[in-house]
Amino acid sequence: LLSAAKRGHLNGKSPAELMGFGGAGEKKTDGGLDDADVVCTCFGITKGDIDSAVKDKGVSTLEQLKKTTKCGTGCGGCIVTGPVKKILADALKKMGKDAFSGICSHFPL
Repeated sequence: LLSAAKRGHLNGKSPAELMGFGGAGEKKTDGGLDDADVVCTCFGITKGDIDSAVKDKGVSTLEQLKKTTKCGTGCGGCIVTGPVKKILADALKKMGKDAFSGICSHFPL
């Protein structure tokens, strides 16, 4: 995908559109995803896996989610342009916790 994008061979679509994450500039949320919907194709992580990591394993940051599920440790697209950050934030909100808004524990925003 990267090499096709650099050569301009995406047929007028953005990389995010080709990966199924919406159009250029479009903020994709978890938009009604089912628990069985895969959100990290590198490792087959589903929305339900993320929800379970928050509920059952106490995950509360992207850093912890990566360590616990491997989600986002492959190509990273599920975090950069995909719904993972929104899913994590929503799961934390359901648990009555605040979502971490920084890059990592060393770079809070």
